[in-house]
Amino acid sequence: MRNWFALAVSSAMLLVAPFASAQADEYPGSKPVRIIVPSAPGSGGDSAARFFGEQLGKQLGGSFVIDNRTGAGGVIAANAVKSAPADGYTIFIGSNTPLVVTPLVMKNLRYDPIADFTPLSGTTRGVTMISVQPGSPIKSLQELVAKAKAAKEPLNAGAFTAGYQLALEWFSNMAGIKVNVIPYKDSAMMYADVAGGRIDFVISDVVGGSAAIRGNLIRPLAMTAEKRHPDFPQVPTAREAGYPEFVNYVWSSFVVRADTPAPIRKKLADALARIMDTDLAREYAKNNNTELLDLGAEEMRKFQLEEFERFKKVANAAGITPQ
Repeated sequence: MRNWFALAVSSAMLLVAPFASAQADEYPGSKPVRIIVPSAPGSGGDSAARFFGEQLGKQLGGSFVIDNRTGAGGVIAANAVKSAPADGYTIFIGSNTPLVVTPLVMKNLRYDPIADFTPLSGTTRGVTMISVQPGSPIKSLQELVAKAKAAKEPLNAGAFTAGYQLALEWFSNMAGIKVNVIPYKDSAMMYADVAGGRIDFVISDVVGGSAAIRGNLIRPLAMTAEKRHPDFPQVPTAREAGYPEFVNYVWSSFVVRADTPAPIRKKLADALARIMDTDLAREYAKNNNTELLDLGAEEMRKFQLEEFERFKKVANAAGITPQ
């Protein structure tokens, strides 16, 4: 009986394989491909989705349209991808928040970022920074920590994703200070509040925060990279300020449902690899104060798992459990 069952399964796979390959040959055809973006138009993730979507259209000859599904730390977007057919016509440009951090801070999620999705490629990686309002008397990260230690009440700090909230908890635990983390739905209101003095400081990415710096809404105290940012060489790193372990980036990756046919996944992954290896992609990264996260499918999964373990340790150290 088992031999007959095994033979039946093998026969079915032999029939399915040519069909999946034929699907990939025709993909995407005239049917639009949706790129689900968990952030608002104008954000770093949205900008990357539009750039890579346009290039995918040129590579594969189809239409790649942007679908912004904001809210709940990327959960709404991730659920939309999981609910869509596993046919390659719905792609998720997920950041480290929904793909790593959210499962560590939220319970009863309807998706599993490892089991439900599989990576196609990395896209970009951006530096984060801690900033205050331009008129603040605080001139350095050391002065911010000193003020927090001397204050009778915790300082108010703004963050607009679970990833940034966890990074703030990580830093405050490392610096031995207490902060009151104020969650925001988007960066615009957060920058307005810190500029208006309603909160003390914020953590955000350089990609989205550059406009706020130019608009005199924030002044960065420290970058969370290994070395100073080339566009803001006057801003020291957290390492230079005495916190060598506080290195933090935001990143994004293209993923699809795990049960998407392998030939379609490969076609998308190969196209993204070609796009990454172009002067146009390098120019895009340079112009947007970011860097390319040039990782293929297997490398991206390994990187994602490493990030999950890293932030799991951060959450445990800060006493954070899924709520």
